[in-house]
Formats: sequence, C-alpha cells, structure tokens
Amino acid sequence: MAVAIEWEPPADFLEKSGARLNAMFQKQFEQRLAEKKDILPVRKALFQIQRNLVKDDKNIQGVVKDLAEKSRRLGKSRIQDSTQPQFQAALTFGLPFTWPWTWKATTGDGEANVAASNTTGNMSFDIWSGDGGTASASIALGNYFRPATGKSLMHVYANPSISRHSWAHQFLDDSSTHGFIGIYIGEYTLTGAFVRAVVDQRISLWNTESGSYSTTNSGYSLFASTAVNSNNFYEVWVWAGGDCDGDGWGVFSGSAAGAELKLNVPSMSIYTF
Repeated sequence: MAVAIEWEPPADFLEKSGARLNAMFQKQFEQRLAEKKDILPVRKALFQIQRNLVKDDKNIQGVVKDLAEKSRRLGKSRIQDSTQPQFQAALTFGLPFTWPWTWKATTGDGEANVAASNTTGNMSFDIWSGDGGTASASIALGNYFRPATGKSLMHVYANPSISRHSWAHQFLDDSSTHGFIGIYIGEYTLTGAFVRAVVDQRISLWNTESGSYSTTNSGYSLFASTAVNSNNFYEVWVWAGGDCDGDGWGVFSGSAAGAELKLNVPSMSIYTF
C-alpha cells in the first residue's frame, strides 16, 4: 500500500514542470516537421508524375471534390461525450487532481483545440490539418507523490474511459494522423530540480493513413512501475496526445487528416512495496 509524506513541492514547481513539458513537445513537433521536409521533395516528384497523367480526367476531378468535402465535414464535426462510469478513488489520487496541463502547435492551416479539467477528470483534444497544414496536441492530469520510506518500488494504475475518432483522406498525395495515451512520471529533487523522466509511456491509440475509424472504451487499463526514493518527489500524469498532417485539396489531388480524443480519468492508484 502507498504511504506518502505530508509535504508540498516548491511553489514554482508546476510552472517549471509545465514549461519543461511544453519545450519537450515543441522540440518533438519541430523534429517531425524537419523529417517530413527531408522526404517531401521525392514524394512530391512521384505524385506530380501521376497528377500529370490524370489532369484532364473529369471523373478524377469528381473523386477529389468528394474527398475534399468529406474531409472538411469531418474536420468540423465533433464526437459526442460517451457515458462516463463513475469510480471511487482507489488509493491515493482522486478528484480533484492537483494539476491540468495542455499543449498544442500548428503550421499552415492546421487547427488544434485542447482542454483538461482537474475538477471533473475530463480532458480532450481535436486536431485537423485544414486546407493544408499540420497540428499537434497533448493533454494531461496529475498529482505529485513523495514516498514515506527510503527506497521502494512504485506501481501506478489508471483506468480512463476514452472516445476517439481519427481519419485520413488523400488522392495522389499524403496525409496521416497518430495518437497515444499513457502514464508519465517525472522525478525531482526536493528543491524542485528536474532529475529525469522515470516513465515516459506512450501507447499507440491510432496510426491512420487512410480511412475513418471510431472507438470507445469505458475503461482503458494503464499501468507503470518504477523505483522511487523519499529523497525525491514525483509528478504522476495520465497523458495523451496526437498529431496530423495534410496538404489540402486541389482539383485533381489533395489530402487532409484529423482526430479527436476525449477522456475521463476518475482516479489514479499508487502502491509502493
């Protein structure tokens, strides 16, 4: 069973923690853009050959128009909130959580919206590449924990409910969207200095490059384990994120992608051994 010391981290800890997570995801976002830029000329050259072959085909023009209209409709639609089962806080952390955190970034015509409520346990994001762009988003809810005794092994459990919809459409072009969920645990000194990320769990929820998919789960089981010690304290988050990219639509070619994810996190359970 988990035993925690009655103790609070430095007053500026949350601000510094959020800034560090923002910087980490921004760097990863920029790395993905750079990787795409490296391969883009070759992909564009190959697609241009195919586009030249169909540039006067009225049937192809109709197919692209239909896909463009479908993509714009999906980009603006929203999934309904699923019925969220209510669970009692199992051991240590229940509502309200100490901290919510959100981050987003876009390029071009991409759109991203994020939300996280520490009082309800609800968090969500929706992303869309728009008429040519990229979008990325991350969300989290969490608390801090300091073990009461020496060195021990910490187990963290969470059982969030999730609803998600992801889609990607393209014709003679590229588009994709990816999403994850997991547990993040950061280790800090008692003065608030970051030591390391002891758990950086990102379980793939979707990897969509073509088509449209929706799923719901009333209890998605998450688990993580790490060694801990009472000379440090730990931030424990349930987090999720996603990204998408597409080039928009022309007359004979184009692409778009998007996704939406809604979660309810009723509690997080911590055991130490």
